[in-house]
Amino acid sequence: MNVIFCDIDGVLNRIEGDGSFEEEYIKALKYICDATDSSVVISSACVYDWANFKDAQKYKSLQELVRLFRRYGIRLYGFIPAEMHNNVAHKAVGINEFLLMHPEIEHYVILDDEKATLRELYDMLVLVKDGLDRSYLREVQSVLENSNNRKSFSNLDYIKFTYTHNKIVNYLASKYMGEEYLGVEDQLLLHDMDKVLMYLFYSKKHSLNLHHANVPHHVPHHIDDETDALEMMFDLEAKRYNDPCERLNAFNSLIIKHADIREIVLPHLIKYGLYSTDNKKDEDVELFKLTADAYSLKKLKEDIHDSLDNLMNLYPYLYVQLRDVISSENFKKDIHDAVEDRMNEKLGLVRNIGTRDIML
Repeated sequence: MNVIFCDIDGVLNRIEGDGSFEEEYIKALKYICDATDSSVVISSACVYDWANFKDAQKYKSLQELVRLFRRYGIRLYGFIPAEMHNNVAHKAVGINEFLLMHPEIEHYVILDDEKATLRELYDMLVLVKDGLDRSYLREVQSVLENSNNRKSFSNLDYIKFTYTHNKIVNYLASKYMGEEYLGVEDQLLLHDMDKVLMYLFYSKKHSLNLHHANVPHHVPHHIDDETDALEMMFDLEAKRYNDPCERLNAFNSLIIKHADIREIVLPHLIKYGLYSTDNKKDEDVELFKLTADAYSLKKLKEDIHDSLDNLMNLYPYLYVQLRDVISSENFKKDIHDAVEDRMNEKLGLVRNIGTRDIML
């Protein structure tokens, strides 16, 4: 899949203008997209203004951009989250995180009128001056076709992403519940660690399907105790801190996306002070996210091993699934060996002990 990360100011509108989109620039983007079979992700500080309802005089609405894209048949694939543009030097981080979340993107190019915001992605940049026109097609094709635009993502990337999410969930629970956190700590420390385990043996898609079908806090009629409801609440709140495509807090996410569990989770949002429509992030949680990312892969392996037995007891589906992968009389011992083997494989230290992938 090809994607164009497209800036707005100086690319789709005139810097010296009133912020209105120039249809001739939109038409040029359509021409380039058709010629390269590309979709578009908007990567612009304008996203921040739309999301926060700022500078309405300067920028047209998000709905106007979507309308223009629909009129001209441009495939809009997404937006780099607004939070990534509070500091313009971090636009490259936003693009890299979007790529991490969308491994289906095989090739990409960046259309921007500035270099300073992109740092290590200069090689992917087509620098636009005085608005986009058809003459940029050749440069776009060169980047898409002749560059090694994307490393291949293994499930290790999803393992690391999920592991960080687990840490944020537990930090939030400890912060908002205080001493009450000790009563749910054992379960929350295992939050999503079944996905981490499954990613070692199965495809991302199959791992997620198994997780959502079997883990109680994802199945409304199985959220039958307070701990499951609390786990779902902190899961919703944590997503926006390490998922670049999510900006809603737990309350807004519950109201907009999860009506089926609203009555179950809402009382806990009220009790623990998360009953708010304000999507502003907590600074201490953002700082914790940065520190949570700074772990060694050795530590990750240790935590997977340490949680393995408890995971198998908490989620019996894991035993059934992994029996398909590890056929052994001494399953309890060999599952630890298999995890070690697969982690080493992801790190490039292959030691084959006879397990097999099931890629569904």
